[in-house]
Amino acid sequence: MRTGARTNDVEHAVAITLRRYLSEILADSVRRRAQAALGIAEGSLAVADLSRLVPRLEQGVKLFVDPALQPALMRELAALEGPRPVPARESHAITTEEDISRVRIRARELALELGATSLGAQRAATVTSELARNIVAYAPPGSVDLEPGRGERTLAIRAVDRGPGIAMLDEVLGGAYRSRTGLGKGLLGVKRIALRFEVKTGPNGTTVETEVAL
Repeated sequence: MRTGARTNDVEHAVAITLRRYLSEILADSVRRRAQAALGIAEGSLAVADLSRLVPRLEQGVKLFVDPALQPALMRELAALEGPRPVPARESHAITTEEDISRVRIRARELALELGATSLGAQRAATVTSELARNIVAYAPPGSVDLEPGRGERTLAIRAVDRGPGIAMLDEVLGGAYRSRTGLGKGLLGVKRIALRFEVKTGPNGTTVETEVAL
């Protein structure tokens, strides 16, 4: 018989959620290992700790839960944190390479705040950095806006510059355009990742609006 500290209500809620996808023994083992890795003693898990625990649990269940079911499990675990305040739109000025790194990190942080999986947070960071990189490379200065998307668990990412516009836009987005400078590769990659992708371009600048699944 196992001895030690008893689980509290938060730990019990996490365990019950995991047991819907794993055996009781495996679910409890995954939870305890994740808590221990964060230095959270048995019986002391708090709701405030869940934002750190859930990403650990995501790593812990990868080998045991069907990949098709993992997003649903992560949503259920994230829901244990309770309602999240809806972040306001953030606008980030983009001029230098340092700005690209800064906005990429913030996009990942915001995605996680909105309940993203690790893969969803990576998608958000990738799209954001590609759009910011295009601004720095071809039409600085500009800006990247981040805010919750229209759909459930999505992030809207909007990039604006005041450059001369994108010539041959249809060819660029169709993958037919070839440039020695790499123009268009980033946009084409963003288009493939995003749930929603819209470009408006002209002689006074370009606006790219996207939405990615978290």
